[in-house]
Amino acid sequence: MPATLATKKMVLKKINVLSLAKFFTLFYLIIGLVIAVAAFFGSVLSYFLFNPFFYSIPFLDHMLIISGPSILFIYPLLSAIMGFIVGAVIGLIYNLVASWIGGIELEFES
Repeated sequence: MPATLATKKMVLKKINVLSLAKFFTLFYLIIGLVIAVAAFFGSVLSYFLFNPFFYSIPFLDHMLIISGPSILFIYPLLSAIMGFIVGAVIGLIYNLVASWIGGIELEFES
């Protein structure tokens, strides 16, 4: 005979802003890494596909060689910084709105 599960409703009235900002930092960092790797391989692929074109424009081939690997470091770093800012702003906005309307109602099973 299966046991019945009791459900309990709770209201999320406040979010720890720093905790949410740290979560968004890691989340945006992971997304930034995925995008940076794709952009890096895209730049390497374009370098090999359009190599004669790059040699016809001075310094363009050198810019691509420098910008390709640097995107692997710069884009994830900027994404993580933006993730922290976005997470903090969302946490602050949620706390402000939740103080007016009472928060989000969640239902848990035990």
